[in-house]
Amino acid sequence: MARPAAELPRNVILTGFMGSGKTTVGRVLARRIGWRFLDLDREVERRAGMSVAAIFRRRGEEAFRAAEYAAIRGLCRRRCRVVAVGGGAPVSARNRAWLRRAGLVVWLRVPAAELVRRLRPGASRPLLAPAHGDCRALARLVKGLLRRRTAAYSRAAVAVSGSGSSARVAARVAARAGLSARAR
Repeated sequence: MARPAAELPRNVILTGFMGSGKTTVGRVLARRIGWRFLDLDREVERRAGMSVAAIFRRRGEEAFRAAEYAAIRGLCRRRCRVVAVGGGAPVSARNRAWLRRAGLVVWLRVPAAELVRRLRPGASRPLLAPAHGDCRALARLVKGLLRRRTAAYSRAAVAVSGSGSSARVAARVAARAGLSARAR
């Protein structure tokens, strides 16, 4: 059952590990409920004038995290958005606080083995670069990062299985958020 308009979340914010489907599911969910979609990494790239990989390479992770924080704070001025947040954003307590202010935070939970299958070695993800095309190294990196981030992800208001088709996952998120098609 959909919530009354007064109780709708300001925004729906999808968190989870790299490869959990935040962007794909986010686009499907936004179309389903009639909201706009925002990929926070693309917003950071737009503001910086370069890719996330270039920011990491030229300025370092700390500069990327500062830009990410600024973009997260900007979410509070927006409404009726489905937002895909980078996998490391919820690790920071201040990011989590701003995300909660901005809307309903939803963790797309995906098992490590499935994430490893979804993420291919050599993908343009700066934190996975040390794997350099080595599937075993990728599995170790993913499992280690996921283990360190799970406590932060678990602080989301809602956890939804990210396994299955993007349409099914989007339907799960919509149901848990109390949103129906064209929820404006």
